[in-house]
Amino acid sequence: MFPFEDLRIVVIEQNLIGEFPEWLLADVLDIADNPEKYGDNIPLIEKLIAQINEYDPFAGAGCFDTSVGIETIQATIGKIKVQRGAGMPCEILECCQFLNTQTKGMPKTVEHIRNNVCFGEFESCVRLRNYKKLAGEHIPLELYPHDTEEVKNIVRCLRNKKVTDG
Repeated sequence: MFPFEDLRIVVIEQNLIGEFPEWLLADVLDIADNPEKYGDNIPLIEKLIAQINEYDPFAGAGCFDTSVGIETIQATIGKIKVQRGAGMPCEILECCQFLNTQTKGMPKTVEHIRNNVCFGEFESCVRLRNYKKLAGEHIPLELYPHDTEEVKNIVRCLRNKKVTDG
């Protein structure tokens, strides 16, 4: 598939010259390596290729700068993943206490989590899995979306509580 191969080439080239952030590489390669999953997003894939070609870690620093910053690329990745999922975000997004309280003052963190978890692979979020498993109760505010160790601690604590209460 033509644009997916181009996407892979462009992002690897940008990464090799040391410009493209390592932490975002996996998201782009996931899209590039899954044309069957993202094949209905060709216009956005082409837009992402152009953005990565124009990426500059210092985007916006000059008066007439036309380069693309990481936030723009993240937004496009989020749109690709949302469209793949028929636009459905995580079911607890609006009430997610972690995003609404624990991440205040961290807009880049919130944007990254929203794009990659809440509107992307939200099935991987331990907050959502915990919510479903425990019927929406006992989800600590500080539980990060990928903090599986904390979930084990919560379940252990709840089991111990049932034993001592019962």
